[in-house]
Amino acid sequence: MATFTDRMKMASHAPQYDSIYSDSDYRLKYHDAGGDKLLITFTPRYGRDADDRTGFGAGVFEKYGWSMLCVVAKWDHWWQPSGIEEIVRISNNIITVRNYRQIVTYGMSMGGFGAGLLADRLGAKRAVMVAPQFSIDPHTPPYERRWIKEAAKIEFMNNDMDAALKGAAHRIIISDPWHPLDRVHTDLFKGYQTCQFVSVPFGGHSPADVLKEAKMLRKTIIELLDSSFDPKQFRLLLRKNRSLSPSYLAMMSDKIWRRHPSAAIFLLDKAIEMVPTRPTFMCRKVGLQVRMKDWPAALETSKVGLKLFPNQHSLWKSYSEALTAVGEHDEAISAAISAQEARPLGSGLIASR
Repeated sequence: MATFTDRMKMASHAPQYDSIYSDSDYRLKYHDAGGDKLLITFTPRYGRDADDRTGFGAGVFEKYGWSMLCVVAKWDHWWQPSGIEEIVRISNNIITVRNYRQIVTYGMSMGGFGAGLLADRLGAKRAVMVAPQFSIDPHTPPYERRWIKEAAKIEFMNNDMDAALKGAAHRIIISDPWHPLDRVHTDLFKGYQTCQFVSVPFGGHSPADVLKEAKMLRKTIIELLDSSFDPKQFRLLLRKNRSLSPSYLAMMSDKIWRRHPSAAIFLLDKAIEMVPTRPTFMCRKVGLQVRMKDWPAALETSKVGLKLFPNQHSLWKSYSEALTAVGEHDEAISAAISAQEARPLGSGLIASR
């Protein structure tokens, strides 16, 4: 997924949008590019409430002739609040008045869920869904627990993906077939003939990151939108370009470390070298060294990482675990307190003597 900074940069170059609907849960933004093509996008999960969220895809697809309706969630509610009915009504009215003929819905994660759930109600022929959920209601299959805090705030009123998938729209699901938490959702989608699958191995819950780093994301999405996507050519190009993606290397490292620990560390070192300003891969490296119980290496990586990224909760936590393992209890407690301060609402690690 794009970082907050990336989204801000995209927004700053976006053409003019009209805000045509707003309530406490949603905002609907519209840009008419002319022609008969309309892309309806849904924002991903942000992990925070914000009234200033930008429209997903704004500033990207207009240049390809797509008019845009951006459905913006002001909090992470998976499109359940009742205002979605008014958004569907307004959108369908615009579709009728402007006589749009090619309509596609598109989103990632929470946005992918919305794109799939509402495709037929919005008259879409296709829905492009990146790492979508079948449901996040913990009481229904696949009994998802990753977003349990968000789910606790939601009244699930519009959550019947099974009924939605019986519509005519063609759903295209981009996902990592090896990611166990996402695979249980993908397996449920596989029960429907209207679903097509595009695999991004070792993409994790963010296969778009791998495609972007492999210089394939925009090309892939545009081809999926206009029905020119060639699965064979996609696989060949991904195989050729995947080594350009540090996210791919990091996910592969996570899969092979038990059998090939040295190779796993090598892949993470390469990812760090490719993007030295990103703390993610340094955190993954020290986390892997902790799992390997290579305490001297974990201590050294933690020290290097904390000089570069002193506010990273996971680095402090791993540092505390390594210090505990080598008997440096006072320093371990201090590191655990720093971990808690770096993530006040997190679980934290408090070492004990």
